[in-house]
Amino acid sequence: MDILQPCVSFNRERAYDYYRERVYKLEDDEAYDPANRTQAWERAQEWGDRIPTGIFYRGEAVPGYEGLDPVLKTGGPLNKRPLTKLTGAQIDALMAEVS
Repeated sequence: MDILQPCVSFNRERAYDYYRERVYKLEDDEAYDPANRTQAWERAQEWGDRIPTGIFYRGEAVPGYEGLDPVLKTGGPLNKRPLTKLTGAQIDALMAEVS
């Protein structure tokens, strides 16, 4: 997310009038489809005479890593699980697996 905020102290040539002339809301453009990735990318690159604001892209949510990893999916986040102490034999078996 970006925020456009004119700085009238150090950048007077790009103050309120500059932005007022150029900024427009994407939702006001009837030809714009926020589900179209190509259009979203093209509008995100737009800067200069016209500056778009609003929601550039809206698509289906992609599952995060925790939704794809079966261990995290079934047991929840690791920091919420109870700590268990391993016995010497369990540690030896784990060390044998990785060596």
